[in-house]
Amino acid sequence: MGDRNEKKNYLEWIGMKVTRHTPEQMALEWLLKNELPGGGIRVHSNHSSAYQEVSGYIVPTLLNWGESGLACRIAEWLISVQTPYGAYSDPDRNQAFVFDTAQVLRGLLATCSLVPGTEKAARRAADWLCSEMIDNGDKGFGPRYNGALAESMHLYCLPPLVAAAELLNEPRYRDRALRCRDYYCSQSDFCSLSSLTHFLAYELEALIDLGRADLAVPTLDTLKRKQRRDGSVSAKEGVKWVCLPGLAQIAICWYKIGDKESAAAAVEWLSRHQRPSGGFLGSEGTGATYFADVELSWAAKYFLDAVNLGKVVPN
Repeated sequence: MGDRNEKKNYLEWIGMKVTRHTPEQMALEWLLKNELPGGGIRVHSNHSSAYQEVSGYIVPTLLNWGESGLACRIAEWLISVQTPYGAYSDPDRNQAFVFDTAQVLRGLLATCSLVPGTEKAARRAADWLCSEMIDNGDKGFGPRYNGALAESMHLYCLPPLVAAAELLNEPRYRDRALRCRDYYCSQSDFCSLSSLTHFLAYELEALIDLGRADLAVPTLDTLKRKQRRDGSVSAKEGVKWVCLPGLAQIAICWYKIGDKESAAAAVEWLSRHQRPSGGFLGSEGTGATYFADVELSWAAKYFLDAVNLGKVVPN
């Protein structure tokens, strides 16, 4: 009898070990290993600081994968590093950013029922975001990137504001978010294929989440036609290399519009290019220039989101 129990326990242990070495479990373990002692998730494998923005939008990912302990620790840390006026900063210059603050808002909202103080922090972050809008959102957040990035990337700041409107019973958040949406959709750099897929996918996923999938589908269809047989997509027009977080994000968008075949092919490509550590480089291929030599926290996050969607989207 004892031998049978020992064998049963051994087989259960073996099963657990096998399960934890799937690509998704390896990516999850990468995130767990890159929590810093002082709080938050490391920017990338060679960076010494935590990234407030990425730590914020990793929280819902962790909750989806059953890692509520780490999700709640991150939320507590995010409360502790919020500026007095409600904003959040980048990891290098300690400068407050609209984009970063909006992504932290995602994490705060996801833990409102789990961590004391998150609701207050979420309201402060949402209020600050609204205060940064021009003409109550009719002109978006104003120019922020001096041409280095498409300003329409700020579309990704808006779904958490819409969610905050409902959760915090503050309708003005939604009203202003939708005003911003309409503004960014009218810009000349809107959904440009010359943008890196990582940044382009921010716009595409936001449009889907904001009820304007009709504006995202034409670009996603174009990317589908450009998808290679191996499942990859070029990082942007005119290059052959692949942006790994961008590919994961495009897969998320494909899943959200029901294109499961294209999405699954992209996820399979990513799984084949996962590092032994469980992480993902920022880019791969000849001439790759986007964090090509470090493993990015947001690449692991979006890979996990894509895998999760692949499990829940109907065939």
